[in-house]
Amino acid sequence: MKASLFAVFLVFLCVIVSLNVAKAQWNAIKESGYAVTTNWHGIDVPMGAVVVATAGTNDSDVTHVEFIWRDPDNNTRWDENVTVIGPLTTPEVPPNVPQEVIDWANDTYGIVYWYAQSAHIPDALGEWGVQAIFHNATKPHGNSQVNFVIRSTSFNVIPDAPIVGTAGIIIVMLLGLGFYKHKRNTYAIN
Repeated sequence: MKASLFAVFLVFLCVIVSLNVAKAQWNAIKESGYAVTTNWHGIDVPMGAVVVATAGTNDSDVTHVEFIWRDPDNNTRWDENVTVIGPLTTPEVPPNVPQEVIDWANDTYGIVYWYAQSAHIPDALGEWGVQAIFHNATKPHGNSQVNFVIRSTSFNVIPDAPIVGTAGIIIVMLLGLGFYKHKRNTYAIN
């Protein structure tokens, strides 16, 4: 009984930690003024799904964002410049954004910001990365002659039916644990 309670507690702890990590991407606007996330942030992407990368800033001097998409082999697949759109004022949000952006907008009422989006369909399994380079930024890091800021995010592309696969693995693990406990109790009585 203690082992199964421990397993449930461990799963609950992992879910809480992953939710906090997922929220951290877009909250970077509060600290640095720049953030990037995807509509699949914190969730495995099924092969063939459209991934929308959204970059946001509260820096009114940013004119465009360069999105660099890298495949699992770290090759540049797409490199495009997108003019920023805005201003928006929270609680307004761009289309195709994850819940973390909506939560941020609702929690930080009255913030003026600009955004740019880039959308692609990843065609390879594995860990992808998207870099957002904010051009004409007024708060650059490092060399004072450089006027851009870089932020990045990543996502994992997996085969179709990820929920069925994950649920199946969890069910098999729980059945195995139950079988183990049953056998252990059977041998303990004899």
